[in-house]
Amino acid sequence: DTTQANSSTNFKSFSRAVAAISGCGGIAGPVTFLVSANTYSEQVSIGNIPGSSATNTVSFVGSGIGNTVLTFAGTASLPHTLQFNGAQYVTFRNMSIRATDATNGWVVNFLS
Repeated sequence: DTTQANSSTNFKSFSRAVAAISGCGGIAGPVTFLVSANTYSEQVSIGNIPGSSATNTVSFVGSGIGNTVLTFAGTASLPHTLQFNGAQYVTFRNMSIRATDATNGWVVNFLS
């Protein structure tokens, strides 16, 4: 929720939530981030998450496709809005993900 202070249970950006998972060494159970209605203008890259599995998933759940928006204007060297760089068992749902640069905009990029 961008209207509340950052804390261990509130993140003002997707990147901060991803950094929290990475910073603690991974996960030991399913993790769900409830994403408040807002437009989040940022580039997000999610690497391998230790402990993730078909049971221990990470979910980002928005507040509606038209209400929660992740957007980024890519560049030639960093064109993606959302990148999965070795991440598995991560889902995004009930939100829009957009790339706004007409030349260098990739919505989602998958790397192994």
